[in-house]
Formats: sequence, structure tokens, C-alpha cells
Amino acid sequence: MELLIIFIILGIIAIIFDQYTSTPSYKGKKFEKEIHKILTKIAMTKGGIEFHDLMFKFGDSTSQIDNVLLSDKALYVIEAKNYSGYIYGSIQQDYWTTTLKTTRNYKSKSGRTYSKSFVNKYQFYNPHKQNETHVKAIMNILSKRIPVFNIVVFSNRATLQKINNQSDKHIIQLKDLKTLIDEKENTLKDVIQLNTMIEIVEDIYFENITE
Repeated sequence: MELLIIFIILGIIAIIFDQYTSTPSYKGKKFEKEIHKILTKIAMTKGGIEFHDLMFKFGDSTSQIDNVLLSDKALYVIEAKNYSGYIYGSIQQDYWTTTLKTTRNYKSKSGRTYSKSFVNKYQFYNPHKQNETHVKAIMNILSKRIPVFNIVVFSNRATLQKINNQSDKHIIQLKDLKTLIDEKENTLKDVIQLNTMIEIVEDIYFENITE
């Protein structure tokens, strides 16, 4: 009897855990941790430092930045978008669209099971333009000028459609983040001096709003 109760409790815990891991909140946190892990490893190999959840005063408001990587050659400002489905948009458009197909199972009155598919479309503000504001905000507080790259990272569950990248602006999936940064690092010749890097780190920590 006691063993049966244990199995029932474990089954309930498994169901609750499965439901929790399916929530957008859990997936969002997992996605952010994956980005943080990648950037931390890059920072260790590139002699840099990784920041996340930064907030700076910008104009009459504030600008919140998901992730920033400072290497010994450049600064990478990264906007994370944990979206699924097909992503449509361009650098110039104000709003992009995500299209997600879902399938649900139903049971008829006769007891037969059948499936029905739905296509849901949602619009969201252009993440490149959103991150462009973040780039301007962080450049505004830096006392030194260095190369800065605007990177928008979607989850690997997203399929990017008709997204035009530019040399200093990139819309990618998570799986391509390390490769992109490595490519950028290889094209940059000038190394940021240690005293300059220290000043940049001090600027970021001093201007970051923590309360």
C-alpha cells in the first residue's frame, strides 16, 4: 500500500514538472541560461566578460539589455527572442510576424478521434530596431569607442524567413551564436588595450541601474 502511494506521488510530481517545463516562463528562462552559458564560455576563451540584465538611462526613459559580451576586440549587444514557428520580417519593417501551426485532437460524439490544425499569427516589434536602441544606449555611456555589433538571437525552434542580415546587424538562431561571434573576431584585427577594457567595464557597472 505504501509503495502504491509513493508511485502515485511520483506520478503527480512528474505531471506537474511536465506541465511546468511546458510553460513559456520556463522555456524563456532556459533559453536565457543557454545564451548565458555560450557567452560565458566565449568570454573565457576571448579574454572578455559577459553581462546580462543590464539597464541604462537613455533619454527620458530606460533601456533594458538582455546580454552583452565584451571581448578583447569588440562589444556584442544581444537581444534574445524565445519564439517558435516561422518568423517573417526585414530590417526596415516596424513589425514582424510569427506564424505558428498547432494541432489539437478532438473526439466526436461517436467516439472517434480526429485532429484539427490551426495557424496562429502574431505581430511583434522589430527586434533589430529594439536592439538598435539598446546599442545606442550602451554606446552613450561608454567613454571609449570600440566596434559594436547588434545581434538578435531566436531559439532553435524558430524558422527565420526572408530576414536580410547586414554586415553589422544579425538575426540568427541560438545554434549560430558562437559561430557568428567567432567569425567576427577573426575579421577584426585591432585588439582593445587592457586599460580600455577596464574603463569600459567600469562604465557599464557604474551606469547600470540596479534598483
